[in-house]
Amino acid sequence: MRFGRNWAVNHTVADDVLAKTIPKQYQTLSVDATQRGENPMDAKEYLGQAYRIDRRINSKLNQIAVLRGLATKVTATLGDEPVSGTRNPQRLQFIIDKIMDFETEINADVDSLVDARKRVSEVIGQVSGADCQLVLEYRYLGFMAWDAIAVSMGFSPRWVYTLHGRALKNVRKILQSRKVCS
Repeated sequence: MRFGRNWAVNHTVADDVLAKTIPKQYQTLSVDATQRGENPMDAKEYLGQAYRIDRRINSKLNQIAVLRGLATKVTATLGDEPVSGTRNPQRLQFIIDKIMDFETEINADVDSLVDARKRVSEVIGQVSGADCQLVLEYRYLGFMAWDAIAVSMGFSPRWVYTLHGRALKNVRKILQSRKVCS
């Protein structure tokens, strides 16, 4: 989606929805590349889809926790005048609506996370070499740090990086054969 001078004129609600669902780095793809059916996503980006979606879900869960805190927040007012004791019901309704919106978005994100994990898992399953597959699974499905991967596999971090490089070359070939990777 490329924004030109007439963006405001051509802007629609669908653009808002797309802007929320498409990761930011893919919103500026040139129209020519997308029209040709190409996607400049490289192997690391493809494998990292699940991680990005998982982070987005966690962010929304944190936002829900903040909103729930606001909804249950009680403030005491000390003064001589009697207070009616009722809170602003519109404010509470607004917060509840926001929470429901976030929960709906999270459900959609969880669906896309499951789909992304399945796609990534299928590609990893096609990689030759059990150690290469394991490195990719730990890194891109288990979201493990490099040092933790090295410890759990019993290898040096340098060897884990080497395996990762080999595995990425293999993934690039797999994605190019599927025409997913440029």
